[in-house]
Amino acid sequence: MDIGKKIALCRKEAGLSQEALAAELGISRQAVSRWETGEAVPDTAKVVELARLFSVTTDYLLLDNADKTNDTPTAENTSSISKKRVVFRILFLLLLLFVGGYMIYYSFSGSMASRGWIFALGVAVFFCGVYGTIVEYSRED
Repeated sequence: MDIGKKIALCRKEAGLSQEALAAELGISRQAVSRWETGEAVPDTAKVVELARLFSVTTDYLLLDNADKTNDTPTAENTSSISKKRVVFRILFLLLLLFVGGYMIYYSFSGSMASRGWIFALGVAVFFCGVYGTIVEYSRED
């Protein structure tokens, strides 16, 4: 189904006339008619406005095989994603603390030649973990 037929279908499902849709978009009724008959196509800004108005995706309007439903994240989805990201960040920071601490420990038990750079790298990794943990726990998400 082409974009014109989809616009006509969505407009009818929304209970709008061509005049009402045109008024909503700030264009002429003739422009809506030309879209629906396939004589013209809406510009990008109008496609976005149509998608918002009809609660469909722009993909649905523009592509032949796209779903009609709007897949924008809901508040529930974004909060669960946000919680997962926080858990991931905390686990990553704990890993930094562990690796840095192990490198510091290893620098004291390893050979003399490798002590300096392993100790310095371990301290740097450990303090990155400490700083990141402080920043993470002071966030106000």
